Amino acid sequence: MTIYKPTSLPADRDAIVRDVFHDVLDGLADYLQAESFDVVGPFAATGALIDGGIAVVQWEFVGIDNGKGFNNLWPTAKRVLVRGVTFVELDEEPRQFHRHVDWNGVSSQLGGSLGRAATPLLVTKREDALFYAAHHYDVDAETE
Repeated sequence: MTIYKPTSLPADRDAIVRDVFHDVLDGLADYLQAESFDVVGPFAATGALIDGGIAVVQWEFVGIDNGKGFNNLWPTAKRVLVRGVTFVELDEEPRQFHRHVDWNGVSSQLGGSLGRAATPLLVTKREDALFYAAHHYDVDAETE
């Protein structure tokens, strides 16, 4: 079964997306049986937003909760949609991944939260991505 079905991305971006895919897959392997992984959002067509040494990949992962369970909940066998965004430090070897996951959304799907599911921040402008990279990762943001 193919979990990630890449589209025709440029080679450099395809390598970044594949690295993010493997990072997400490895991170969730003990908890969810993987069904699908897709790049989503405004940069889906190009796979990632790249500026300097940072790449941003917005993604969705679908899996079945039949592993160890989340947050002391028993596994539910439910299909779960996990939304996230990963910042990749391209200048580091090995690459460093900063994965931000909508855990509230996961918890609410599993019955562990009654609150409204949070949605990952939708970054649609280059300057916004630079702002968040500078604010959270001490990356120098360019101003235009």
